[in-house]
Formats: sequence, structure tokens, C-alpha cells
Amino acid sequence: MLILHNPYASPASGCHVVSGLAGLRANALRRIRYALLILLLPAIYNFICFSLLVDSLVGDLHMWMIYWAVNGMGFAALATAVWFLGLRLLEVLTVVVHKVFGSKATLENWNAALYEVLVRGPLLAVLGAIVWGIWVVAYYHLSVGFYMISIPTGIAGNLLAACLYVPLLYPWYSLERTEVTA
Repeated sequence: MLILHNPYASPASGCHVVSGLAGLRANALRRIRYALLILLLPAIYNFICFSLLVDSLVGDLHMWMIYWAVNGMGFAALATAVWFLGLRLLEVLTVVVHKVFGSKATLENWNAALYEVLVRGPLLAVLGAIVWGIWVVAYYHLSVGFYMISIPTGIAGNLLAACLYVPLLYPWYSLERTEVTA
């Protein structure tokens, strides 16, 4: 249960309790944003390491400034889009998948399953950040070959992603099965 404080409410009105689907959604949004903040650390580290590698190849100062400005704006735009639209995009994807496969269960139940699975996002983001950090250190600082480090870290990253979407697919499947038999 999530308690929100209204700064404009009179002192006698107290706090409003947000529960149910709205509470689950608010918690999922918060968890997505935590996961984004966690993953920004290795992303920025990767950006800096890559940029320092490319900087030595760019001889012109003007091109170097354009490179940093364009890549920095793209990085900021993507992070901002995930911050504000990340959960909404997942909800739109849920609607599309529900329209294709979910004829029995309600969309609200599918969204509730989505919100409950997203709770584990920050923990998986921490593990993903560690894997990403290992890749950056191994590739840029230890000069491990690209494929030599990308294959094991890629497998680990995909397994972490599967820890998020596989537990989502089973509740969606179960919702459809229980609605059919009920």
C-alpha cells in the first residue's frame, strides 16, 4: 500500500491511500526509474571509455566537440525517454500482446502481473550493471578480445533479462488458463 501526501490538502483531510492497480503501477514506475538510475552508471562509464578511444582517432577539435555533443544529447534523450515513457511503453506492449493472445483474462489482470514482475527490476539492474562493468573493464582496460568477453557477458545479460520476462509470461499464461476453466 502506498501513501501519498497532498501538499495542497487541508490539515484535517489527512493522507490518501492508493491501493490496488494504481498502487502497483506507482511502485512499478518507481522501480523502473531506480533500475534506470542503476544502469546509467555503467552506461556513462562505457560512453566515457568509448569516447576516449575514439578521441585519439579524431584529429580535429571541431569534430571532437560535435561528436561529444551529439552523442551526449542522444544519451540524455534516451535516458529521459525511458524515465518518462518506459512504463508506458511496456503497458502499450502489454496491450498489444493481450490483444493477440489474451482473449479470456482482463487487461487489468495482465497489467497487474506486469507491475508485480517489475518489482524485481532494480535487483536485476544491479546484477546487469555488474556484468556491464565487467565487460567495459575487460574490453577497454584489459584489452580482452571483443568476442572473448562479449559472449560470456552477453549470455549473462540475456539470462538476467529472462529473469524478468519469463516470470511475466507464466502469469499471463496462467491468467488465460484460469479464466478458461472458471
